[in-house]
Amino acid sequence: MVKNFYSPSSHKTTFLAYIEALNTHKPQTSTLDLSNYMHSELTVNNETYTLSEYETSLLKLMNAASDFHISVQKLVVEGPTVATRFLVTCTPEKQYMGYPPNGKRIEYAEHVFYRFNGTKCCEISALIDIRAVKRQLGDK
Repeated sequence: MVKNFYSPSSHKTTFLAYIEALNTHKPQTSTLDLSNYMHSELTVNNETYTLSEYETSLLKLMNAASDFHISVQKLVVEGPTVATRFLVTCTPEKQYMGYPPNGKRIEYAEHVFYRFNGTKCCEISALIDIRAVKRQLGDK
């Protein structure tokens, strides 16, 4: 019997391809297909989402800011887990995370753990610096 073994380097490659897919997506022009990177059902912060629901939630953010971009700042891979800190930069043109746009470019950090099952991600645990978003778009 042959076991399927996926190395941390393959998880890193998949994760970086996922980020590249997000960064090269053209807002308002196409759907977002993350099926190469994610299972059809995901656990996101202890809640179950279909891949379509997850893609829709990302599209809402990406379509609100046409210059939406993720820069990976830290990346650690251990076993089936990818841990990352990335910086999101964008200039919201529509409501973004509940805040109206103000014409200014914003940036905020996310700390995220992605757990893989086989070659695809099945679980995401994310912490978003919402205070930075609020400080830049909302009340001071």
